[in-house]
Amino acid sequence: MRRTKEGMKKLRIKIIKLKGKGLTVEEIRRKTGASPNTICKILKNFKGRYCQKCGETNPEVLEEHHPDKINQPDFTITLCANCHEEITRKQLRERSKKKEKEENVTQVNSNLPATTKTQQENITQVFNLPTATVQKLPKTYIQPLSPEETQKGLLLVGGIAGILESLNPDRKPFEKFLLFVGGAIFLWQSLK
Repeated sequence: MRRTKEGMKKLRIKIIKLKGKGLTVEEIRRKTGASPNTICKILKNFKGRYCQKCGETNPEVLEEHHPDKINQPDFTITLCANCHEEITRKQLRERSKKKEKEENVTQVNSNLPATTKTQQENITQVFNLPTATVQKLPKTYIQPLSPEETQKGLLLVGGIAGILESLNPDRKPFEKFLLFVGGAIFLWQSLK
């Protein structure tokens, strides 16, 4: 029975790994069921390096690939030229998609109007200001907050709420202590 192309790839990788463990051709034949002729053809150019994806052993086409060049610059895997190009193209496509998404987000944020009717209404309600006064406010007062500013604001509000809740007379002393400490930590984080 003939093996499929995919089956041959798996067999090649298995044979090379077994050879790397120091097994003889006869021991590999017993473990894989492959003929000695097939094993010898696969191991003919084997010098200890092989493509991790397809099992290619020809040293002329083997290359080193950096899966994560930024975080692990010294870590490489051996791939043949075809597999290396395929994986690299996939990584480049993913990076460009991620970059496009980031650009789209910044474009959407920059295209937002500085003041909207709902923002003006919210400011009017919160500060009890006449609408004419709100319309005269500089645009910086009405622009949306950045994620960092939003996070700091939430930490500040959470800290104040925790400290105020620790003053609640209905709470047990240990609960008061935990609320106060938690509120203080939130306040401290918001000031960083």
